[in-house]
Amino acid sequence: MATLLFLAAFFRAAPPVTRPMVLCLWTTAGLGAVAMAAGLAGGATVLTPLLVLHIFAASSGFGLAMKRGHYDLVLARGVSVVGLMTAHWLASIIPGLTAWLAVAALEPVLSRAEPAALTSGSAFAFLLASNFPWALTTPLPRFAAAIG
Repeated sequence: MATLLFLAAFFRAAPPVTRPMVLCLWTTAGLGAVAMAAGLAGGATVLTPLLVLHIFAASSGFGLAMKRGHYDLVLARGVSVVGLMTAHWLASIIPGLTAWLAVAALEPVLSRAEPAALTSGSAFAFLLASNFPWALTTPLPRFAAAIG
């Protein structure tokens, strides 16, 4: 339990997703909520740019920071590389996940269209957007997989 708290505190102090990216995710979710409330867009229309931003957020790069010694403190504490990678992946997808869930919570209330955020296709798209960019950028710099 102490290791989980340490990893949470570490990635809170040194998040893999930049603050401007988090701001863009939340701004997009907020503007999407306004568009749904005004009847200008449905949930699927709001989730599309959110998914694109999430791909950039999840494409946070791991290997270069590891080689540069950014995670030496964590590894010296006895955290395994697999545990560190899992915590990094979670810290990379949490901003997009919270924005996605906020849209999913507001969608039934604000949108007149059929809710799309929690359908199996949308969840699968979010899962792919969370895993592939992160995995592809483990040996590459930030945003490389998203740009590719």
